[in-house]
Amino acid sequence: MLGAMLAVAAPCMAQTYNYGESLAKSLLFYQLQESGKLSQETLSRTNWRGDCCLKDGKDNNIDLTGGWNDAGDNAKFNLPMSFSSMVMAWSYLNNTKAYTGSGQEKWLLHNIKWANDYFVKCNPNPDTYYFQVSDEKDHSWWVATEIIEYVMDRTSYKVDGTQAKGGSCVCGETAASLAAAAIILKDKDPERAATYLSHARILYALAEKAMSDNGYNPPVGSLYHSWSGFYDELSLAGCWLYQATGEKGYLDKAKDYATHFGKEFQGGTETSYSWPICWDDVHLGACMKLAELTGDETYAKPIENMIDYWCGRNGVKGSNPINRTQGGLPVMSNWGSIRYASGAAFMGEVYAKWDKAKADYKEAADGLAEQIANYVLGSSGQVFQVGYGTGYPTHEHHRTAHGSWNNNMADQPDENRHVLQGAVVGGPSSGDDSSYKDVRNNYETNEVACDYNACYTGVVAAVFENKGVRHVDDPSAIETPDGKEFFVESGINCQDSQNQINFVELKIIVRNHTAWPARVSKNLHVRVYYDISDAIAKGKTAADFTTQSNYAQHPVKISKLLPTDKPGIYYVDLDLTGDLIMPAGQDPSRCEIQFRVSGPQGVKWDYMKSPSLQGVGGTSQSEMKNNANIELFDNGTKVWGTYTGATTGIAHVQKTDHAYEVARYDVTGRKVSKGTPGMVIVKMSDGTYKKVFVKY
Repeated sequence: MLGAMLAVAAPCMAQTYNYGESLAKSLLFYQLQESGKLSQETLSRTNWRGDCCLKDGKDNNIDLTGGWNDAGDNAKFNLPMSFSSMVMAWSYLNNTKAYTGSGQEKWLLHNIKWANDYFVKCNPNPDTYYFQVSDEKDHSWWVATEIIEYVMDRTSYKVDGTQAKGGSCVCGETAASLAAAAIILKDKDPERAATYLSHARILYALAEKAMSDNGYNPPVGSLYHSWSGFYDELSLAGCWLYQATGEKGYLDKAKDYATHFGKEFQGGTETSYSWPICWDDVHLGACMKLAELTGDETYAKPIENMIDYWCGRNGVKGSNPINRTQGGLPVMSNWGSIRYASGAAFMGEVYAKWDKAKADYKEAADGLAEQIANYVLGSSGQVFQVGYGTGYPTHEHHRTAHGSWNNNMADQPDENRHVLQGAVVGGPSSGDDSSYKDVRNNYETNEVACDYNACYTGVVAAVFENKGVRHVDDPSAIETPDGKEFFVESGINCQDSQNQINFVELKIIVRNHTAWPARVSKNLHVRVYYDISDAIAKGKTAADFTTQSNYAQHPVKISKLLPTDKPGIYYVDLDLTGDLIMPAGQDPSRCEIQFRVSGPQGVKWDYMKSPSLQGVGGTSQSEMKNNANIELFDNGTKVWGTYTGATTGIAHVQKTDHAYEVARYDVTGRKVSKGTPGMVIVKMSDGTYKKVFVKY
């Protein structure tokens, strides 16, 4: 049956796959999932991610910034997070050459430290562990991670050592991650390794004290419920702690907890083997570690059964059915099928490195790993890793990658604005390859997650090492924005050019569609330019004009007409300082302002000559147009508009005996550095403006 299975994939195996590139991009994916204040290392690799969720933990007066967003949402769940970081550490120990030889070791270590540093924060004292930030309410908001804390409160959840509030599964799995990381960093970063090991001990003790998940399961609900219980996590963590410390007591505990593992068939005697290692069930990982640490081959039997079952050989049956697609993917679950196939393949590759591995099982494990890696990289005709090759998913279920401004996954833009480099999507939902669709709202087959990539990272690292390691160029998530992220639309709301007092009222809409990265605007200024030269020619000044707002979606301060360095051209400054405008829905992403400029009595003002009114129509949806003759400034930097009516800001001046001393301000009123001598517009002490030569 193995031969038959491999024959399905044989034509594809003749193709060439860049396993090193896939590995490097899989590591980059985790940096794109980072929460908190991003490191310079990460910011050197992406321009569409930014600092986010900087208030995490404030509800409990603790700093819980950091860690990884779980999946296509913005919540942080420590059970799958610690599983993922533990697997990455294990992959490094299992296939060190894949990382050191490719030049990707630094990024693997970055990811491990980013996750485990967060776990240390989550364990502020021996009796407390924070295991979750945010909850199912997060799923009500389809916004980028940089925006989420502005639209909802993020609750942090903790467990302790009591039965009522215990979380033995998550404490145990985190202890495993910390201990594995401590092993890797023992010589590379001894101080950090010691910190990790200390917290691993504390969390293991906390898990053993509670022996309960009663405090963990209710907050996570159905999302990451501990269906397998906590004995598997305690056994695996005991193994890692023994390896890290050499203290036999941890190994004895690991053996004891392993006696609680379930059986494959009801009433049977064989330890369960068909369900692979995953975020919830790590008992096969514990079996493999026990085999490695003790040399006892009986612990490896479930792994060998798993290899047989997933490879379809030796007539081994299992209680969890597998359907194989025509393209060669073994599918056990309709939700994230590739992650489970990758879990089986990863365990097989760990077994293959075991010094007591049987040759035929090693061969089968290597074949399964290559088959899964090839499938992800396109052997069926569909690539399942975003950013690899061509034909990869472009509608993966991921809020930040989508770059929406309307808080709606089904709304524009159609394709995701960002390439979520390295992310592995869920995969087919059945034994039919075509059951996978690149549709954003299909979170069962087209979402991404930290745990989806974890075992795949281990698989592709092993295949890369088996095939021959070479240096790999670092991938990048630096992108060119898809257009202006801020823009201004305008239309004439009403006007009167017939009476003695001429006026024109504009409706303008400022829009924030930012995604490089998504950001909240707090200090916007709009400049609208008017030509009043015909009124000036008749002896009038800007002081004879009035400005007023009849409607503003957000509070706005409207200036009088202010001069530019162009004769007869003045502007109105619309100050939105303090207003939060963000890509978080139709209303939050915009600010509508209706304002009127009225001319002096008795003078006809031909306002249609004004720069900002050129080509402007009405205010219906079809008539409102982007207006590049209106300028928009974000915190003093122009982000929209091509018309420039003023090359300097307003300069407030005092006269001395020899020269004018100038303090120059930009359009937002912010003081700026002095420029070179030259002509500037200055405001005199009597309130008038003059063009003067300034020395500094």
